Amino acid sequence: LNPDVLNPKDLQAVATVATIPTVLITQPEKYKTIQEFVGAAKANPGKLVCGGAGIGSATHMAFERFRFSAGIEQVLTVHTKGGGEAITEVLSGRADCYFALVFQAKKMADAGKVAALATSSPKRSNLMPDVPTLEEHGFQNASYNFWVGGLEGITNDSVLVVAEIPGFLPDTMKVYVRRPVFELSSVPTTT
Repeated sequence: LNPDVLNPKDLQAVATVATIPTVLITQPEKYKTIQEFVGAAKANPGKLVCGGAGIGSATHMAFERFRFSAGIEQVLTVHTKGGGEAITEVLSGRADCYFALVFQAKKMADAGKVAALATSSPKRSNLMPDVPTLEEHGFQNASYNFWVGGLEGITNDSVLVVAEIPGFLPDTMKVYVRRPVFELSSVPTTT
């Protein structure tokens, strides 16, 4: 948020607007299955490189939940300035994996540029229905969704600020929606 326009202290959370699954992507010639990936990670502690979109980002948290569930002791996580750079690291072979947002992964997976091994969501993604979830692969408590939330001004309830996807939109493209438009929706999206 731009503190010159809105002070974050003057906002309160009002709704989850959407959740977005992430997809574990790798180079297709390197790992064909999630079992191969986990086997390589366990056999070579600290040798696999995982791209990240920043410490504490949704993609980082998705990988950490998976790593703990899979019993992978150690990987080298390289945090980049955002998802685009992390995906480039996988495409170039400098990173072994990355949990990409599903809409980022789909076109590359369809073109054969990456292998989509699993989604981090509790249910399969509508965009990639053939990609199983981590839990379907047997990794319990590994689910983690990226979420986008709505914020409301504490002092002025006529404005709803829809939180942006960190690093996805430039600061000049932050989204502001009038509250009456939001109220036309019966229930905030939660899929």
